[in-house]
Amino acid sequence: MTFPRSGRQFATKSLRWLLSLSRRFSRNSHDGRNRLAVVETVLGAVRRFPLYLLALRSRIGYIGGMADALPNLRWFHLAPHHCLGTLLAVEGLLWLSKRLGWPPWHKGYAVLTAVAAVAVMMLLMLLWFGVAALSRWRFQFGIRSLFVLTVAVALPCSWFSWEMKMAREQRDAAEAIRKAGLMIAYDYQCDTQGFWTTASWSGPNWVHSWLGDDFLSDIVGVQVPIAFVGDTLGGFCPIGCKATDQDLLPLKKFSRLRHLYLAGTSITDSGMACVGKLRELQSLSLLCTNVGDNGVAHLRGLRSLRDLDISQTKVTNSGLAHVKNLPHLESIRLGGTAVDDNGLLSLAECRRIKKVNLMWHDFSHQFTPKGVARFKRAMPNCDVIQ
Repeated sequence: MTFPRSGRQFATKSLRWLLSLSRRFSRNSHDGRNRLAVVETVLGAVRRFPLYLLALRSRIGYIGGMADALPNLRWFHLAPHHCLGTLLAVEGLLWLSKRLGWPPWHKGYAVLTAVAAVAVMMLLMLLWFGVAALSRWRFQFGIRSLFVLTVAVALPCSWFSWEMKMAREQRDAAEAIRKAGLMIAYDYQCDTQGFWTTASWSGPNWVHSWLGDDFLSDIVGVQVPIAFVGDTLGGFCPIGCKATDQDLLPLKKFSRLRHLYLAGTSITDSGMACVGKLRELQSLSLLCTNVGDNGVAHLRGLRSLRDLDISQTKVTNSGLAHVKNLPHLESIRLGGTAVDDNGLLSLAECRRIKKVNLMWHDFSHQFTPKGVARFKRAMPNCDVIQ
């Protein structure tokens, strides 16, 4: 049994270098001969170790009847298909990061990183091929590697094309909502409490100018124009936006919408169907609208809804039965509706509710003091405004 030629030459050169180094080390030492003997013994054992390893592998293969099928021992050689496999793994991790929302980066950054990774890998492989051609190194690129390369390039390109399509649809829907007289807010313009801010996009300006808001940000807020009026409830009053059910149909394109204020619009029960598809909605205002019990029934699937304003609507006790089952509802406004004491008491089944507002223009007429007191006994930790 012989050691592989390339490995043997490498071992021989290494041993000669170490032996010369040990001799230099032992020239000026009093016990140089002893040190030299120890070094030569260790190096001899190191030199014979690969042969022992091959003999052990041959003995194991002989016992198992596979001595003739034992592959030759060789060093690992980096090949293009190894790099392409790594690229596919990186693309998979980026896709998972987008789906899981971690790390919390801007919308579109995952697909842009995937496209950049493909571009960098292609440049490195071209450079690798050029160096290999000049240095006459081996550069193996077979049919399998070509297939993997095609998949690795097609996936991020298709992903980028899909994101561009979704951005165009969001832009068109935003233009339609603006024409209907409503205002929109992107994710960087709205805080976690739903208040609109004047913040600007925090990423690189050249990326923002190249791709635009609709590719890099989600629309999270839609509301009617409002004005501050001191003698109205809450101090705010909607300014004459009469958006109809047909005008509000583009809302279904905003899958990340969290805050929706439709006070004073002409939305009806039919228009509430598109609102019921906004699964991430957290706050909703239907103040002074024509929404009734059938419209509120569309809210049953909004499991993230926390704040609901149905003041001055046509909602009755029957409609309130759909609202009380919302798991995360914390605040509700009922002033000016057809809900009475019995409907108010049914809200006691919603154990997470913290605030109930019964006021409408500084008075409430549909709730009796006895009914309010009964609700307070059932919900002692709930703040009742009347």
